[in-house]
Amino acid sequence: RAGVDVGPGRGPILPIRVGADRRVMAAAEALLDRGYFVQGIRPPPVPDGTARLRLTVTAAHDPEQVDGVCAAIAEGLR
Repeated sequence: RAGVDVGPGRGPILPIRVGADRRVMAAAEALLDRGYFVQGIRPPPVPDGTARLRLTVTAAHDPEQVDGVCAAIAEGLR
């Protein structure tokens, strides 16, 4: 709904495609500043131009935490 490119995920790891290396690392840093640890992944583990955030959600996260990080990601990637 927020227009964020979430790749197909099976399981607790959600790839959120950003594209540019600098943009993904800036987003990861901004999320960490807000208290959310979301890894920025860039080449060489992923192909050039496909940098992404890697969000891992577990049963230990409550709905408010998930909603909060989703809102922070959508806001940060506008």
